[in-house]
Amino acid sequence: MEEKVEVTHELGSYQRRMIDRGECNVIKTLSQTMSVEEISNAVQKPIEDIKRILESR
Repeated sequence: MEEKVEVTHELGSYQRRMIDRGECNVIKTLSQTMSVEEISNAVQKPIEDIKRILESR
C-alpha cells in the first residue's frame, strides 16, 4: 500500500510540474501582446508571479 501512495504522490508532483511549465509557456506567449496587468487578470495570478515568470526567460 505504501508503494501505491508513493507512486501516486510522484505522479501528482510530475503532473503539477507539467501544468506549471504549461502555464509559464502561456504567460510568456501572452506577454508578446498583453501587459503584465492584463495577463494577471486573464490567468488569475498575482502580478508579482507574472513578473517572476517573465524574468525567468
